[in-house]
Amino acid sequence: MGSSLCSKYGVRLTLVGICLLVSNVGCQSLKIKDNRFNCGLFSCKTDRNEAEKRRQTYQSERDPESICWLLAHEVHSGMMLEEVNQVLGENGVREENSQWITTKGGNYRADDVAYRWGPDSEGGTVYLIFREDRLVNFDAATFKDRLKKDMSNAPKFLN
Repeated sequence: MGSSLCSKYGVRLTLVGICLLVSNVGCQSLKIKDNRFNCGLFSCKTDRNEAEKRRQTYQSERDPESICWLLAHEVHSGMMLEEVNQVLGENGVREENSQWITTKGGNYRADDVAYRWGPDSEGGTVYLIFREDRLVNFDAATFKDRLKKDMSNAPKFLN
């Protein structure tokens, strides 16, 4: 009976050790590329540095590519309004009359609330929809596609 009790605790201690090991491993060694891990436990220092650089560029220059990058890489559905505000570096402004957004299709409810960020240096404004203080109907791929399109239209420089 003593040996089975000891082996039971040994298995538990091994599992605890594995959990601690996994929680202390960085995302670079795990090769995690999923955006959901960009903030929180598995955050990479290089990703945080890039996000901070983009946030500062957006704040100082109102650069549209920077806010697009932040939306593509740092924002995801389910985030709280305060988290999105932190990512973008400013508080969104509540749209008092947001029915023009929420009635244009999509899975919106009457109690959904729109917030806006911007305008950027080119006059662009981003509208995001929140339900019960959480971001809904958000697809980061929209902004990733916009970044790709902008990069493909960028002037090509020859050496």
